[in-house]
Amino acid sequence: MVEIACPRCSSSEADKVGPDVFVCSHCQTRFIVDHGRAKLPDAHMTPSAAKNSRGPAIALGVGGAAFVAALVVLLALTSRSSDHEGHVGGAPSSPSTPASSPQQTPASASRSTTPKVSPAVVTAPPPPSATLEATVPGKTSIGGHFWLATYHNTGPAPIGRPAIVVSLFDGSGARVGEERGYARRDYLRPGESTTVLALSSDPPEYERAEVTLVEPQAPRHTAEPIDLQVRENVVNNRGRGRSDVIGTVENQSDTAVNFVKLLVVGRNDAGDPVAFGEAFATDKDLAPGESSGFKVSLGTWVIEDPKTIEVVAFGRPGR
Repeated sequence: MVEIACPRCSSSEADKVGPDVFVCSHCQTRFIVDHGRAKLPDAHMTPSAAKNSRGPAIALGVGGAAFVAALVVLLALTSRSSDHEGHVGGAPSSPSTPASSPQQTPASASRSTTPKVSPAVVTAPPPPSATLEATVPGKTSIGGHFWLATYHNTGPAPIGRPAIVVSLFDGSGARVGEERGYARRDYLRPGESTTVLALSSDPPEYERAEVTLVEPQAPRHTAEPIDLQVRENVVNNRGRGRSDVIGTVENQSDTAVNFVKLLVVGRNDAGDPVAFGEAFATDKDLAPGESSGFKVSLGTWVIEDPKTIEVVAFGRPGR
C-alpha cells in the first residue's frame, strides 16, 4: 500500500499492480505515477505526447520509444482486464497476480456472497393516555375553591403523578386564574382510577372554571406501590359535615412496605366524588403480615354528605 492521491477520488490508498501503475483501493481507478504525480493513463498517448507530458524535451532513442510503446500496450491490456473483472466480480487483481487475471480477493468474495441483513424495526411504546370522568366543584369554610376530579388511566402504560389544571376565566373570556392539582396516588396502573384535588385558596373573581388534564407522563423515579388490605372501617359522624373514618389496614403481600397511606373518597348517588380525605396509617412501616390502625378525617374537602365511602390503602416497597 502506498500513500498516493488518486486523480479521480483523491483517496490516498492504492495497490501497485505494475511499473508505475496503481489501482485505487476506494474507487478501483487505475492510474500511473509520472515523476511523483498521479494521473489517468491515455491509451492513445504517442511517444511525442509522452515527451511533451514530461515537461522538458528529451530525445527518445529506439529503446526509449520501444519502452513507451510497451507501456501503452500494457495499460491497454490491463484496462481490458479491469473491464472483464467488473463482469465477473469487480475485484482488482492482487499484487502477486498478473493484471489480466480475473482472480477475486478474499475481501471481494466476502462482499459478493454475504447476504444483506435488514435492520430490526423498533416500535416505540404507546404514550400514556387518560380521561377525566367526573369533576365536581366545592368551597371551603374559609373561602377557598376546590375541585374533585376522577382521573382514569385509559392507556396500556402506567402514569406517574397524575395531574389536572384548573383555569379560571372572567366574563370577557380572559384567563384570570390557573391552579394545578396532583393525585395523592403518584403511580396509576392501566385501567385504574384515582381522585385528584385542585385548590385555589384565594381565587380571583371569575365566571367560568375549566378543568383539564395535564399531559400524562410515564413514571420516572416512582416505584410501583403495593396495595394493602383494608380489613374494616367505620364512619363516626361529628356533625356539621365532619366525620372520621376509622379502621384497620393489613399488609398481605410478601414485601415490607413504608409510608402506608389511606385515601377516603365519599361519593354521591351518581358515583361522583363529593368528599375527600387522606392520612398515613398509625404505623407507617409494615412487614409482611403486619397490620395497623388508621383514622382519616373528612371535613375540609366536603361538597355534600356522601352516600357511600370508599377506602384504599397502599405503601411504598420497603428497603
